[in-house]
Amino acid sequence: MRILVLNSEFPFPPVTGCESRTFHLLKSLSEEHDLTLACFRLDPSETRPACPFPLEVHSVPYELPELHKRMHSLEWEAAYRQLSSEDG
Repeated sequence: MRILVLNSEFPFPPVTGCESRTFHLLKSLSEEHDLTLACFRLDPSETRPACPFPLEVHSVPYELPELHKRMHSLEWEAAYRQLSSEDG
């Protein structure tokens, strides 16, 4: 059977719990099925490690929204810490 797996990130190497779960699911399914993985790619220059089992991978370029980038910037975190300390 051919199976398309949609995932938000590339699960190799499996570092986080989510990546580990996806990795083992794909590994198990690949023993009896033809798999295709579609996932997002945040950094187009990033090189992906080779998959240790048969799997066709298609990555879709994705850029984080501007609001997300601003919320995770150092300026935003410093302002948040300052506001939080004034409340106490």
